[in-house]
Amino acid sequence: MSVLEIDTSDAMKQLARVKEVLALVPGGMQLACQRAANKTVKSLKVAAKKAIRDEYNIKSSDLERQFSIVQASKWNPFAELHATGSRSISLSHFNPRARTVTAETKTRSGSTARVKRKGVSVKVKKTGGRKLVKGGFQLKAGAIMKRVGDSRLPLAKLYGPSPLRMLEESSVQSHLGYIAEELMEKNLEHEATHILRQARLR
Repeated sequence: MSVLEIDTSDAMKQLARVKEVLALVPGGMQLACQRAANKTVKSLKVAAKKAIRDEYNIKSSDLERQFSIVQASKWNPFAELHATGSRSISLSHFNPRARTVTAETKTRSGSTARVKRKGVSVKVKKTGGRKLVKGGFQLKAGAIMKRVGDSRLPLAKLYGPSPLRMLEESSVQSHLGYIAEELMEKNLEHEATHILRQARLR
């Protein structure tokens, strides 16, 4: 999933104020745009992760591997932020806690008895409370499992939602686009000034 794309050819239009001076530096225009776009896309990655973590109870490190960046270069005018692994994230990433619950069960004689069973509680969203996964248990490797049926086997690995899908929402896209525009303008000015100073033209 492509979260956002920054076109450096469009960015050149923003350098109108220093265009004539920057043109005196060989490749100066292109270099300023590339550097600004790459710096912007890295900041957008941080902003995208923050947007997810503002809603979901998940660690930044658990999201890190879900993102990748394609940097702008001399041969590629685009800087892109991609989110991969759109399928649901393992429930073990949502702060699981082992918990003992009391449940009612029927005995062979037909009477009702109260028994204690283990479960796992998780907190998926920051605004919600903890939710109990009845019959769930966590392996030493970390995964949360649950038996399928009454037998000991087979086991099913449990998953939570896909926080990355939140990035597809139009409101989030609009927010990230606004941040990208602000950052790009700021970074362009900074990089252009830096190149001019190195060339002793400012």
